[in-house]
Amino acid sequence: MSTYSAYTDFSQLKSDCLSSYSAYCQKNQPENALSQLLLAAYYEFSGCIDNYTAYCYGLQGIYSKKDLKALFVPPCPDSEMISGLRSLKGHYKLDMADDIYKKYPLPLCVCTVEEYKQILEELFSEEVFQDKKWANRFRENYIKSIK
Repeated sequence: MSTYSAYTDFSQLKSDCLSSYSAYCQKNQPENALSQLLLAAYYEFSGCIDNYTAYCYGLQGIYSKKDLKALFVPPCPDSEMISGLRSLKGHYKLDMADDIYKKYPLPLCVCTVEEYKQILEELFSEEVFQDKKWANRFRENYIKSIK
């Protein structure tokens, strides 16, 4: 299990996964590529990339609950991530999401494993990511997580 600080660079963790994803694509290893892309998506949808430092400051009493609500940035995948997931959807298995959540527990996650699975299914089948719907859900989950 990993230890995270307020200064953990979740953006870099996501970037490392995307680099591995690209390398596996070049080596024609779609299962490994998808695993890395799913992990990058997990870091994205967790909310840690844009919200974890503020969340830590809230836990320390530096930010109020009101501040945290105002500062929240809902996670949203970029078009490259969406197209990558769609191109590899034939290699997706439902237990892949569960495995990621078990293997890489995060200190803040505004997206439950069930929501993550639902998002993946939507991304695999829909033309447009329902960002407003998910932003509202993520905001609700975030507010519930604030002590």
